[in-house]
Amino acid sequence: MADQFEPLLATYAQADETIEDGQDSAAAHSKLSTFSGVFVPCVLSIFGVILFERLPWCTGQAGLFAMFGVIIFAFLVVTLTTLSMSAIASNGQIEGGGAYFMISRALGPEFGGSIGVIFYLANVVGCALYLVGFSEAFMAGFEQWIPTSKWYGILYSSAMLLLVTIVCLVGASAYAKTSLVIFAVLMVSIASAMGSVLFAPKNVGIGFTSWSSETLSHNLYPKLKRLPVGVEPQTIQTVFGIFFPASTGIMAGANLSGDLRTPSSSIPRGTLLALGITLVIYLILTFALAYTVQSEALLNNYFILQNVCFAWWIVTIGIVCSTVSSALGNLIGSSRVLQALAKDKLIPFLNVFGRGYGKTDEPRLGVVLSWAIVQILLILGNLNLLATVTTMFFLTSYCVVNFACFSLKISGTPNWRPTFRYSNQWTSLAGAILCFFTMFYVGWITATVSFVCLVVFFVYIHLQSPRTSWGDLSQAIYFHQVRKYMLRLDVRKDHVKYWRPQILLLVGSARANVSLIDTANNLKKGGMFLIGSVLVGDLYSQGDRFKRDEAAWNAFIKDTRLKAFSELVIAPSISAGAQNLIEMAGLGAMKPNTVIVGFPEYSSYAPGALTALRPRPTPPAPILGTSSSSHFMPARASINNGGDSTDEVDEAGGGLGERTVSQYRVKYVNAVEDNFVDDTSSSRIEPREWVTILNSASFMGKNIMVARNFDALDKDLIASKARASSGMPFRRKKVMTIDVWPVSVTGMEGDFVHTLTLMLLYAHMLNKTDIWTKFTTIRVLTFVASAVDIEPETARVRAILHQARIKASINVVVASIHGQGSARFAALNAMFRQHSAQACMVFTTLPLPPASLPEPSLSPPPGPIENYIADLDTLSSGLPPVILLHGLGSMVLV
Repeated sequence: MADQFEPLLATYAQADETIEDGQDSAAAHSKLSTFSGVFVPCVLSIFGVILFERLPWCTGQAGLFAMFGVIIFAFLVVTLTTLSMSAIASNGQIEGGGAYFMISRALGPEFGGSIGVIFYLANVVGCALYLVGFSEAFMAGFEQWIPTSKWYGILYSSAMLLLVTIVCLVGASAYAKTSLVIFAVLMVSIASAMGSVLFAPKNVGIGFTSWSSETLSHNLYPKLKRLPVGVEPQTIQTVFGIFFPASTGIMAGANLSGDLRTPSSSIPRGTLLALGITLVIYLILTFALAYTVQSEALLNNYFILQNVCFAWWIVTIGIVCSTVSSALGNLIGSSRVLQALAKDKLIPFLNVFGRGYGKTDEPRLGVVLSWAIVQILLILGNLNLLATVTTMFFLTSYCVVNFACFSLKISGTPNWRPTFRYSNQWTSLAGAILCFFTMFYVGWITATVSFVCLVVFFVYIHLQSPRTSWGDLSQAIYFHQVRKYMLRLDVRKDHVKYWRPQILLLVGSARANVSLIDTANNLKKGGMFLIGSVLVGDLYSQGDRFKRDEAAWNAFIKDTRLKAFSELVIAPSISAGAQNLIEMAGLGAMKPNTVIVGFPEYSSYAPGALTALRPRPTPPAPILGTSSSSHFMPARASINNGGDSTDEVDEAGGGLGERTVSQYRVKYVNAVEDNFVDDTSSSRIEPREWVTILNSASFMGKNIMVARNFDALDKDLIASKARASSGMPFRRKKVMTIDVWPVSVTGMEGDFVHTLTLMLLYAHMLNKTDIWTKFTTIRVLTFVASAVDIEPETARVRAILHQARIKASINVVVASIHGQGSARFAALNAMFRQHSAQACMVFTTLPLPPASLPEPSLSPPPGPIENYIADLDTLSSGLPPVILLHGLGSMVLV
């Protein structure tokens, strides 16, 4: 119980250490302020290559009205995402890794790791995008003095990439100082460009008309031409895809979350301020371009701003600064995301990149990897293609950020207490929906590729099953939904048409009951399965073992992939604990309706001799009679073990040893050995207690199953016998049977009538699962006293099966069985042995135990308890795995 609070306590401990260390800790790990760590990086990323080189072209293609719509919609998407990101960032401590850290701690390792990879790729591709834009601007500005071929462009961008990489290798402090200088130069450049557009004199030669209503009228509506020469046909979708990276700088500050002084407050303030300022500038510049530059110039000249500016070199420097700063932000951001991802060890082959260098833990290996990928993209890519790919990866990341915030809000978890108050579930949901549909609006192929990448990494990380202590939002969502529907599940509205098995299996240990656990898991098809166990004693003597066994059972269920729950109780006796489980197990309408117990093995079943559990020296013959006992796991009898093998641990090996185990039982055997340190029952079940358990289940209105001889169940032998009979090793042939004997074992018709339906249903459900559906069929067997009654009895059983819509063969045998008591049980057992010796499993009727039990005494005479258990032994001994079943209530076949 305490383990689940360790991450929370660790968080508070870290917070206390930070307070105690004071300024020293802040100086060592969180150096950047809101302005230098968030606002400046966001502005520099937003004012990238698109502003100077593609905004005029986008305006010419889309027209003023559509371009305003593109800009406003793009900023609406990123603003909603910023609100969600701000809420997540202000809900607790934020470490390095930015968006990846926030999503992984909110949605769990699968979502966090997969979106971390996508976000890393988005930053890497974005870095290549800006450097390609740099080389284009550099060659356009200095074409009179430098070579301008394609390979020289790659050379210039590669040289700048090397310089950017060196800055990133130095660390975040060098990046911050460099960014401040670039920010100042960029602001001067933008001011010069805007001033020239707004106030420069008319220059018809380059298509600049100054303020002209005629120019504006030609630029109001979309042109969507294949200009400049060589570009693909354009649509509003492609224009949006090319422009959108201009608004994707909102994560630049979040990427440096580990280097911020107060990330929870700096990220919202700095990002929203940057968005507001950049949106105004984009709108003003777009309006000015549409009002002052002819459409042909906008469409054909990527560098119209340079031509219009009073000093072209100022704009060129601005382009260089904007592209370099954006590339710098993306490169350092991507390396930090990669480092955070590697430190969490979600993707094993990336673990090496989690290493940090220097006092500030610089991710230099991540920088080198990012440099290598960007260098490849510089050789292969072009600006428009890189812009589209960047758009898709960023939109995928933004979609998941919004979804994470939405999920946290609707989960209702008390830990969701963000200090940022301007986000709610509706803004987050709107952001997620807009991001999703925008992706497919821009390009369904690239959107599909992006989501396929997300799914591939999600599945890969899920299969790795990393152990984390972050918590998983899915658990909070499941709890919220399960609670809601549990409240709607009204037991008063139950109807037999929608009856489902809800099984409580009472066991003493996993080791001694693997076959019975596996079979119960098959029987519960579509229903609920609880495994209950009792520790005899009190809380003080058994408390430690209770915690250990509870964890072991949960791990056992997980390792064996059972669809089950475990319930443990501490009680003064086995019968009292079992009664508690029968009364209290489950929740609301999800309570067990069937109780399964194993048949206890005693040294003698003669009345008066039922004094102790007996070790059986050898297990019974397997159901097919062709396998030695070495094929079965040595097991120990427990408080109610279903008859699995012996009471003592295998003396030779002290446990499972090196014996061969059926492949169908391997996962159970391994799970027992891996999780249970001491899997023995500390108490013996006395006859009175065992019968009391049956009476308690009957009194509580539960169906009762008593299981015996399950140590003789070997699914491998069932499969091999079926394949051998077909003559082909891989062909299935249903030659094995599940035998159902719906007979009145007591001679009283009542117990047969109430149990018939349930027996058929359980046999049918078993036959629809696992190997049972592959190799077995159901066979219903009854007996008559005379051969003349065979046809009427066959017709009667066939009518029942037809009404129940259950496919089964019918076998009516002639047997002279009369009377009641022990003689009747012996005759029935002989009949079962004769006709069901080769069956995989047998179902028959369980007579109810005596309802009134005599008071215990030191020397009790033989009585109802001993006689009852002796009769059950007579009825079930020497058979294949057998389930004695008693159904309560009047179930009908519908």
